[in-house]
Amino acid sequence: MIQAFFTGVNSLSNDDADGEVTSPINNINWGPGANESNCAIPVLVPGSFRNFKILREAAPGSGKSVTYTLRKNGVNTTFAITIADLATTGENLGSSEAFAVGDKVSLICNYTNTPTAGSVKIYIEFVNSENHTDSFYGSMNNGSANNGEFNGVFNGGEDWNAFASGVLSLCPINGTLLGTSFVIENPPGAGNSATLTIVKNLVDQDGTGGTPDTRATISGAVATAGSSTYSLPIAAGDILYTKVTYVGPIGRNITAGYKFRATTPFEFAICGVYQNQTSGTQFEQVQGVTSSTIGAESTVNTISGSTKIRLGKFYARLSAVPGGGASRTIKLRKNTADAGQIITFGEAENLIKSDLSTFFDLQNTDLVCTGFTSTGAPALSNMSWGIQAFDPSGIVSIPIRSKIGAVRVR
Repeated sequence: MIQAFFTGVNSLSNDDADGEVTSPINNINWGPGANESNCAIPVLVPGSFRNFKILREAAPGSGKSVTYTLRKNGVNTTFAITIADLATTGENLGSSEAFAVGDKVSLICNYTNTPTAGSVKIYIEFVNSENHTDSFYGSMNNGSANNGEFNGVFNGGEDWNAFASGVLSLCPINGTLLGTSFVIENPPGAGNSATLTIVKNLVDQDGTGGTPDTRATISGAVATAGSSTYSLPIAAGDILYTKVTYVGPIGRNITAGYKFRATTPFEFAICGVYQNQTSGTQFEQVQGVTSSTIGAESTVNTISGSTKIRLGKFYARLSAVPGGGASRTIKLRKNTADAGQIITFGEAENLIKSDLSTFFDLQNTDLVCTGFTSTGAPALSNMSWGIQAFDPSGIVSIPIRSKIGAVRVR
């Protein structure tokens, strides 16, 4: 199964120094190489990365270049892209890099002759070698995660957050969560522990009250990784997030990966959150969590790759009603035009709404983002959305065979 990641867009995500690192599957700012523990996501499904593409907001400059290299377990692979001179786009379509369960994936940039810093847009695909229905997602943090904080499952952002409504994932498809793997920068210490728990529809999935036990724990003075396997059914429209809890004085960088099996083969989820949405017309990327200022459409548009990816069923949710006769509208945008999926929240509405009737394809030079408009002066709100995505070439009809009696010819 092909899972596509449309990411890397953030108004602050300049690759402004040699050797900076980031995540290729979640939007996060670039940071010094020492921050790799912030963004290296553990992989829970075996497969290969391929069809890697990067668009820079600024060209490196004459005689200058930037090389972007996929890293496995903190070591450079041979899977890389170089953007040089006056070019702004680079792609690697002819090679791939295999990852096994437990490997950690990150991305590094390296400079030649101090190029102009630029915000980047990243597209990359992961091809699952296990079966046709498994996907992996991840959470990370840009600094130490604190006890009792939260992050997304399908759209894990750059920070663990004190408010779940600012990071929650709104799942657009049916399926089953099957596992969690997480890594902590340093061991918790003797007598201390860190635990990750999945929360579904505001209920901790910790083995009590009929829930499956999704908890993964790291404890003691040696271990830095923990995992759990479980079976947690998910229906389209469910809200999910993960929370971290500590025993003892711990404040560490934490990254996590999650395994999800879609009920319908070839489907995967693209989810996003914008925190503290204001009034007016705004735009945001389709994947990840953004807490900083929303960018112009030209900045937040994410890029497509050589594989045709179809986007369809669209779900959205507000954390607060618009109120006072105001309204909020969220829509999907393709190539700076409305793509058809539109959801409007009236003054007293904030619970999950959907648009399930429109589909559109992305490929090659296509750009995609979300767009927000409002009427009146709606209350400050977090907005979460989920989009069904799939590779239409993988869905084939199954021929019906009929058995016709043989005719004997004498």
